[in-house]
Order: sequence, then C-alpha cells, then structure tokens
Amino acid sequence: MLPKLPKNKKVAILIIVINGWWIYEFAWLWHAYHFSSLLFLIMYPDWIMALNITVGFLGIIIGVALFFDKLTIRRALWLDGTLLGGTFLLSNLMVSGF
Repeated sequence: MLPKLPKNKKVAILIIVINGWWIYEFAWLWHAYHFSSLLFLIMYPDWIMALNITVGFLGIIIGVALFFDKLTIRRALWLDGTLLGGTFLLSNLMVSGF
C-alpha cells in the first residue's frame, strides 16, 4: 500500500502528471505534423506548439517546487492554471482565426 502523503505532495504529483500530459500531447502533435502522412484540417503554428511544450516544462518545475515545499498550494495552482489557461486560450484563438 502507498504511504500517506501530505496534501501538497498529492497536488504536486497531479500538477506534474497534467503538465507531462500537456507536453506529450503537443510533442506528439508536432511530430505528427512533420513526420507522418496524416492530413489535418486545422493545424497549430509551430511557435504555438513550442510555447505549449515550454509551458508544460515550466509547469513541471512548478510541481517539483510545490513537492519540495518551495511554493504554497494556492500559489502553485494559480501559476500553473494561469500558464495552462493562457496558452489554451491563445491556441484556440489562433486556430479560430481571431
């Protein structure tokens, strides 16, 4: 059985997993755009994918900082939510043709 972890460590692991998934999704998409024969109706620009991957790495750093008690849960969630939400909105605005 897993040992009981404090709340901040559970949240930190969740932040790291979410940002790892964010990196995986955009790295796979970038690879599919450039090295596969898949056709896409709508494509993100390369700089948007690079920005999303960079934000994912920053989110992992935020999760690690929370895990080692360098940040509070509130500050870590606010930073990560702002970064992910901002890049999500920017990505959708770029694709929608705003």
